[in-house]
Amino acid sequence: MPSRRDLACAVLLGTVFIGLAAVELRNLYLRHLSEEALENLDILFMATTEYAALAHARGEPVLCPHIPGTDAGAAGPTPPLSVDCAAGPGGKCNPDGDSRPGSYAPALFETDVIWRALAYRKLEGHRYHFSFSARQYEDRCIFTISAQGDLDGDGEFSTFVRRGIATADGVRPQGPVELLDPYE
Repeated sequence: MPSRRDLACAVLLGTVFIGLAAVELRNLYLRHLSEEALENLDILFMATTEYAALAHARGEPVLCPHIPGTDAGAAGPTPPLSVDCAAGPGGKCNPDGDSRPGSYAPALFETDVIWRALAYRKLEGHRYHFSFSARQYEDRCIFTISAQGDLDGDGEFSTFVRRGIATADGVRPQGPVELLDPYE
């Protein structure tokens, strides 16, 4: 028969293991949520690649989406960070123009010259706010794509950043995706 001390140790170890399992389950869940950010960074990177290829084929001097008459452009964050995605249905922002928490007007994507140039918009619920910025420097364009999400409504944002460079030879990433507090 186990002693009281053995039972106390077993209870203590069980409590520690349950606590560790809960933390690991939360991290797995947040990693799953971060897949949305990474997928959208890839979509925007590919859209920038397509834009640069078409601009080069047409002989245009600016290889990234830009404000007409300039060599630079930026969009976002879209929706604005003031839109609380975590407060929306299913913890997501919704581009439905409704007045419910987490909702925003789909026109935020549809009327923005940069998002239109990239043919990018959100039609379904999502957990992240997206941004794009670019500037042409001589024969190359440097761009940055980001996704920010407050996954649990605590006011702290997970941020994913992808940087790239577009030249006449194509588009390539500038280092790996940067993760700033990915599991906030």
